[in-house]
Amino acid sequence: LNLRLISSARDLVVDPLEPAEGDVLIIAGPDYDSDEISNSPEARMVASSKRSATVNSGIRMGNGLRGLNFSPLPGAEKEGEVIEEVVGDKERSTIFFTRAAAEEKELRSYNAEKVPEILHIATHGFFLKEQERLAKRIMGMQRGSQNPIPPPADNPLLRAGLAFAGLNPNAPLLGEIDTDNDGVLTAMEVLSLNLTGTRLVILSACETGLGEIHEGEGVYGLRRSFQEAGVDSVINSFWEVSDDGTQLLMTKFYDKYLDGIPPREAMREARLEMVEDFRWSSPFYWGAFAMVGRRE
Repeated sequence: LNLRLISSARDLVVDPLEPAEGDVLIIAGPDYDSDEISNSPEARMVASSKRSATVNSGIRMGNGLRGLNFSPLPGAEKEGEVIEEVVGDKERSTIFFTRAAAEEKELRSYNAEKVPEILHIATHGFFLKEQERLAKRIMGMQRGSQNPIPPPADNPLLRAGLAFAGLNPNAPLLGEIDTDNDGVLTAMEVLSLNLTGTRLVILSACETGLGEIHEGEGVYGLRRSFQEAGVDSVINSFWEVSDDGTQLLMTKFYDKYLDGIPPREAMREARLEMVEDFRWSSPFYWGAFAMVGRRE
């Protein structure tokens, strides 16, 4: 049985655009505790300020974002190294950012000049649930409140994102420091990227496949944002998989894809090989990842 996931009927149409000729861009294992950004003059000024604007910004950004804190992912850095080696063996160009260098600005700087063929991000992903207090406010608006505009924090694209270097010390300052390099790439910010022609984005992180369903609109989340930014296909995950399992699956996938096998078929063959290995046969190891995108 070979199932294909699509986000809309347009994915059934072959894309006439030529794929991007950029590099395989790898961002893996960020140092979430890096204080390079939080120690900047701008950030120190914000941290020492007691202005009410800080409170208001907390409402704009959503209190949940300011409470983000992530532990290191040593397996993610190793994953990036393995992929860099596999891609290099196929004589393909790679650019690899890890630890303190895995900042949000590096992705933006690269994208300002080039469009990657493949973008691989191995880091923590998150999807924050709607706050109960916020939900009550929205319900009040639906009952005829004088303020018909819902607060921005209700936007599910601001509650889904990826963690980059420096997030932990930056989190309390979110909304006050430069949002282009604050350690969080929200689904809303993904929409500002130009990824037209990028053949594949791989989000090797837990919960990157989650989102919020809006009637008549489908699921809002990271996957949808990357597709709206121009990406042909997205591989995302629905739960956290062991480091070794993820590295093995991705190694098998890249080895096949770079040999010319279409990405969907390459992922299918990589999974089947894991099923045949008793150690990795459980769906826990290979079933977390789903690929959604255009017809190849």
